[in-house]
Amino acid sequence: MSHLPFSIDDRTQLYAERRSLAIESQLGFGQDGFVYGTSNKTAIKCLHSLELYRRELAVYLHLQERNVKKIHDFHVPQLIDYDDMLLVIEMTVVTPPYVLDFAGAFLRPCLDHFSQEDLDEWRKEKEEQFEDDWPRVKLMMAAFEGLGVYLSDIHPRNVACYH
Repeated sequence: MSHLPFSIDDRTQLYAERRSLAIESQLGFGQDGFVYGTSNKTAIKCLHSLELYRRELAVYLHLQERNVKKIHDFHVPQLIDYDDMLLVIEMTVVTPPYVLDFAGAFLRPCLDHFSQEDLDEWRKEKEEQFEDDWPRVKLMMAAFEGLGVYLSDIHPRNVACYH
């Protein structure tokens, strides 16, 4: 977890105060961090570790440089602001269909870390999770790879296929 002097709640609140935002709701949480909705109708994500923060921010900056707002018909959150000291990223809120949460993404291929057996098991799990939408999700992932972004944390909470 974090070796920062402040808790996630403290860092989130400090970020919001510095930008005159009010935290309105918790939008999500997971092993990477917590996401909150703000009075500005943005989302702020406070990450547990510097490594996750750097990885996610690098992907957002990479996508911002390429002006990526959608991949196929999947909305991509837009980077609004960030704070390197607080490990907070602020982004737009997106509606389905969307792809989000880039803390598990890489700007280089990462498949060499996995055995063929692991990859086969992962694909089978994703086919079951996404059912008829799996071909659409695979196309979206391939489009991200074409931009140099390799997604690894793919599941229905991070990828919403419905309209």
